[in-house]
Amino acid sequence: MWRPPLAPGLLWQSWLLCWLLGLLAARWPGPALCAGLCVLVADSRLWRLPRLLVGCAVALLGCVTTQALLPAFPVPPVLEQLYEARYRGSR
Repeated sequence: MWRPPLAPGLLWQSWLLCWLLGLLAARWPGPALCAGLCVLVADSRLWRLPRLLVGCAVALLGCVTTQALLPAFPVPPVLEQLYEARYRGSR
């Protein structure tokens, strides 16, 4: 049985996804970058330069929003102790 291909999402939905990835990139840049590349490959409408630049600007806006609204979390003392123990052990 033949099935038609799935219709792509709306363009504003792709930009919303870019904004959400920008929110995530403030804390986890690596996974957010990988997910952003997946979005770029999946949505061929973002392959044009003006739309790609809008998507990057929206992602940057999401990252700036996260940096402005969330406080900088201090490193827990347990992690500092683990880091010091590891650093001393490598010498």
